[in-house]
Amino acid sequence: LVDQGIINGYEDGTFKPDKAVTKLETLIIAARIMGVDDDENAEYRAAAVKKYENTLAPYDISFKDEVSYLLYRNVLKTNELSSYISDSAKNQALKRYEAAILLTKLVGGEDAALAESVIVLDFADASSIPSSAKAYVKYISDIGLMKGMEENRFNPSGELTRAMISTVMYRAEEFMEETYIKFTIDVYI
Repeated sequence: LVDQGIINGYEDGTFKPDKAVTKLETLIIAARIMGVDDDENAEYRAAAVKKYENTLAPYDISFKDEVSYLLYRNVLKTNELSSYISDSAKNQALKRYEAAILLTKLVGGEDAALAESVIVLDFADASSIPSSAKAYVKYISDIGLMKGMEENRFNPSGELTRAMISTVMYRAEEFMEETYIKFTIDVYI
């Protein structure tokens, strides 16, 4: 991921794998995984920035292209922004249950996750997973994108580290293979 420019190290040459990843950093990584910087997506990125310019104006962040792109691609919803990029939230560590929600949306699994009528989780700490996150945790666990911790625990309120986010984003790439086809249609009347 470092070689692809998805996640960066620090100026001192370290990666700091055990450092907690923030909510804003996670959104930046997610947008990069989705190809926000790819030439093929330049038009989508421009449209996203234009569409969400006023929505993002109140937020003091430098990565509005990335957040706009996630909104445009339905990974984020406008009503979720304050919990990710407000001044009080953007530098908070991402919790594991929050990662489950974001990753499910990132790989296009939200509809499938929410279609489950009965959610049964085999984690020993399943009762501590917020009810609003259980379908997402089940989905990403079932597809192998995110796994539990030691002793069959999910540790929903545990912080995601840079090493962990790198691992799950690397796995997410295989679920997100996109093909770009550019063509012209000539219409003769």
